[in-house]
Amino acid sequence: MIKISIDIIRTSTKSFPRSVLSDEDLDKLSWETGVMERSYYVTGAHMCRVIEKKAGKEVFKRTLLDCPRTFFETYNGLVAEKEKIIY
Repeated sequence: MIKISIDIIRTSTKSFPRSVLSDEDLDKLSWETGVMERSYYVTGAHMCRVIEKKAGKEVFKRTLLDCPRTFFETYNGLVAEKEKIIY
């Protein structure tokens, strides 16, 4: 589910040259898929589970206290290349 939802955004944005996909279109797509279809929430919850399971509760807490970049970098360091989140 997570991969499918994120792939919808990636596929939609790759299929149009940047000049065709306006900022408004990208915002709408992001809102519809990411917020209304809950992709961002589900993805974030999945990332939390992965970090806690693979690195432990203390590492997970540290990522939350540090900054969003640390959270993403920690997650990306724990998963296979195809599961990494590009930010």
